[in-house]
Amino acid sequence: MGALTPEQKGQLEEFLSNLSRKLDGEIVVVLMETSRPVKPSEYVFWLFNRWQVGGEAARGLMILISFKERRVESEVGLGWEPFLSDPQSGEVLDQMLVPWLREGRIYEGLRAACDAMAHIISDREAEGIPNAGLEEGEESC
Repeated sequence: MGALTPEQKGQLEEFLSNLSRKLDGEIVVVLMETSRPVKPSEYVFWLFNRWQVGGEAARGLMILISFKERRVESEVGLGWEPFLSDPQSGEVLDQMLVPWLREGRIYEGLRAACDAMAHIISDREAEGIPNAGLEEGEESC
């Protein structure tokens, strides 16, 4: 599947590696043709745990794009959930990634979304602000 050019893939890998190092965690992007027979939302959860993204501390984030299902999903590890909840990460994907995907600009969207989520995590962690008071299912303004 050629969703990214070899150059874009290399640049994205370097970008994610740098973000992961700065955040003392791990950010993983998965691009797949289909997740069938499993729903993308279930598959991202399973894959995140299977790959143990973020290590023992679960300081990790996985973004999954399933092209046939036209779905974008994310999973945030427990180590980062105090700073970025699953609903918040979904909101970032909707605002920062989906518009780029509609234009066929996958690389730009992934960079924008990963960068935005990394900033949220690092800013809230540095300030000691867990989740800005949001609970599962609540949305930020």
